[in-house]
Amino acid sequence: MRDTLKKKLWAYLAQSNPELVISLQESQSVDSYLEDQLDGIQALQDEMLEQRQPAYIMEEACLNTLTQSMGPSRFLLLKSILEEEFPETHLQLEQAGILAYETLNLMGECREIFEHFGLTEDNQDDRMLRNAITGQISDYLNEATENMDE
Repeated sequence: MRDTLKKKLWAYLAQSNPELVISLQESQSVDSYLEDQLDGIQALQDEMLEQRQPAYIMEEACLNTLTQSMGPSRFLLLKSILEEEFPETHLQLEQAGILAYETLNLMGECREIFEHFGLTEDNQDDRMLRNAITGQISDYLNEATENMDE
C-alpha cells in the first residue's frame, strides 16, 4: 500500500504542483519528502487497518489526507485562467509543448499577487484575485510579444 500511495502522491504533485516537483528534484529530496509525507499518515493507516477497511477506501482516505493540506494549486489556477481568458495563447503554448514551462514562469510573475491575496479554498474564485492574475498574465504576454518582435 505504501508504494501505491507514494506513486499516487507523486502523480498528484506532478499534475498540480510541478513547482514543488522541480524543487524536490533539484535538491535531490524527492524520496525523503515522499517518505516524510507517508510517515505523517501512518497512524491513519494503522487505524484503518485495525478497522479492516478495504484497501481502496484506505488509499482514498490517505491520499485525501496527504493532499488536503496542500490547498489549491497556484499552477492549476494560472493554467485555468490562461485557458479561459487567453484561449488562443493557451492552445499555442500547449501545441508547442511549453504550456507547463510558461505556466511556471507565470507563477514567478504572479508571486506578489499570491503573497498579497494568498490562495485558499475560500478565495480561489475571488474576482479581484482573478482580475489581478489576468492583468499580470496579459502584461507578461504583451512583453513576450514585444520581445519577439525585436
